[in-house]
Amino acid sequence: MPGWRGILAEDGCYGPQTAKALTFFKKVLGTGVDGRCLDSATEKLLDEVHSGEFWSRSPDGSPRHLRQAGQEDAYQRALASGHPLREERDGLSPEQVRRVAASHPDRLVRYRGFEARALTFKRFLALEKAVAQGFPGHRLAITCTTGGKHAGTAHGEGRALDLVLERIRDGYRPDTHEFDSPRLEELARQSGFETLNEYLHGSPWWTGPHLHAEAWPEP
Repeated sequence: MPGWRGILAEDGCYGPQTAKALTFFKKVLGTGVDGRCLDSATEKLLDEVHSGEFWSRSPDGSPRHLRQAGQEDAYQRALASGHPLREERDGLSPEQVRRVAASHPDRLVRYRGFEARALTFKRFLALEKAVAQGFPGHRLAITCTTGGKHAGTAHGEGRALDLVLERIRDGYRPDTHEFDSPRLEELARQSGFETLNEYLHGSPWWTGPHLHAEAWPEP
């Protein structure tokens, strides 16, 4: 199945991940929700997947889509939700975020329990890596995406994140005067964000010291 390649490896064992994958497949195709058993209807569909009969192609020849009407949308919704590799409330894994962003950058997805566009989270992952190098012992915490008091702005479109620096060992969040917030802002810009440093400058929607970061498509 597209979206699963590189996630599950053939190891000869019917383990928990295989059961989750079958649950996913059966849920999308409407043949059940129990990944512990393989019924005849699901087995037939899996045989069709293996033979290629299951697929249709878009007019340009790619990508492959589920054959029956409505199944493709159901599959993409289920894949975007992160089911079944992660808890549904958490959403996608980093690899899934990158995969969705590569083909559907404007799709709203969930990551770490927050909702935003796939491109926004993809750039967050790049910034997260830069912060780990630039601020040893610290990480970024997301405090707002599409929710909060300013849901009607870029946040509501899934293009903006509110971020705070957080100490890994105890979760302490340094205040404005305790770290170099312009350096954090610089790393965010290098990762593809437009920024407003609300550690130093407030806004009409100010909710406390943080970095506001917006991810817009390349012109």
